[in-house]
Amino acid sequence: MCPLCGKLAHLSCFTPDEYSEDIECVEMRSLGRARGFEVSARFSALGDEELMDMIASRCRAILKIVGEEVTEKSSVAALKKKLGEWRNEALGLRDEIVELQKSLDDFEEEFDELLERANVVLTEIYEEPFSTLDAALKALITECREAMEELEDYEIEEAEDEDEDDDEDHAPPMTELDRELQIG
Repeated sequence: MCPLCGKLAHLSCFTPDEYSEDIECVEMRSLGRARGFEVSARFSALGDEELMDMIASRCRAILKIVGEEVTEKSSVAALKKKLGEWRNEALGLRDEIVELQKSLDDFEEEFDELLERANVVLTEIYEEPFSTLDAALKALITECREAMEELEDYEIEEAEDEDEDDDEDHAPPMTELDRELQIG
């Protein structure tokens, strides 16, 4: 007997894999005395909240009956499935880590080559080689700022010298009286 609907059926006729995913109800009509019944209408019960609550309550009771065994089996199956998913994810992450490590190794090689090339060029300016590109850049920036300040000071002095020269060049022309006073 089905613990959900109460229907009696031989086990050879019990094929739940063939059942639909719908809860199908029927209306029956009598064919007359001793003639039996026929289905007059079919409809889905999925929209009937009262019926759905009764079915859900009965399903919970059935799960209590077989729940421990079902739960253990389904838990093990679910865990095995999750384990497989996690294993695949871990393998993907491992491959990603390997690729990132290769990229990092390439970057370190390129960095070392750049530092070596920078030190070759900078040995013409500085006595000791730099251990990092950062230190080399800071030294170059400091030197560049000092050179720019010296250039600005030089330009200011040049401008002042030109102003003084311009003042002498733009003196008003001398008149005859100025010349006589200058001579005399």
